[in-house]
Amino acid sequence: MRRFPSMRMPSSNLARVERKCRRVGISRQLFCSLLVCTIVFSSVAYAGITIEELLSAAEQRLHWTGLYLPGIEINIGQDSVVTVSGTVANDVVKSEVVETLQMTDGIRGVIDRLVVAP
Repeated sequence: MRRFPSMRMPSSNLARVERKCRRVGISRQLFCSLLVCTIVFSSVAYAGITIEELLSAAEQRLHWTGLYLPGIEINIGQDSVVTVSGTVANDVVKSEVVETLQMTDGIRGVIDRLVVAP
């Protein structure tokens, strides 16, 4: 099986996982299986959220952080990927808007089409 560098677990983390598995009496394979199931089911937990609810959550998060500006438009696709467009004052605001949207629960990705005002 070919391993990719980004998928490798550092040896210190692997040793930590093995110690915890021995402590609770399960195999490393079982632990990894449970971990994958947890990740899959946590992503499925947001499957019941409507696009309107995601849009509302994204707008609220931007309001709370003071980043919701009249020149910003947010569109959410069926795949829960947000496209954000419009004009912002500078690069700092642009990156903050994108990061804030990425941290919103239920949003799977952000397509940045923001333009910095000249």
